[in-house]
Amino acid sequence: MKRLRLSRMAETDLRDIWTCSANRRGCPQANSYLGTLRTAITGLRDDTTPSRPAGDVPPACRKVSVGRHLVFFRVGDDAVEVLRVLHQRRDAGRWVEGRNAPIVKGHCFFLPGYSYSTPPHTP
Repeated sequence: MKRLRLSRMAETDLRDIWTCSANRRGCPQANSYLGTLRTAITGLRDDTTPSRPAGDVPPACRKVSVGRHLVFFRVGDDAVEVLRVLHQRRDAGRWVEGRNAPIVKGHCFFLPGYSYSTPPHTP
């Protein structure tokens, strides 16, 4: 099974999504939505989440739609690298990092079986 890595920007995206959801719809809804994102992201590693080429973003980048967000990622020989988690209305070509994007190895945000690079947000 491939490892799963999240870029620092993807971690920040997930924190921002949770905060925005909690402010608009409350903590239970934010937790539920983050759980949906977590399931989809974990499925990328297990190859159970359907995806498609991302098109106008870095080469070999793929994307998957989850709710109102798009998860942009690359599949390497030994790992799946999540680059960004962006709202569907954002200009992905402008916001997704290039092919040499720094990846935080071994640290993921809110994914089971991994250490956290930042603690879960508690309002």
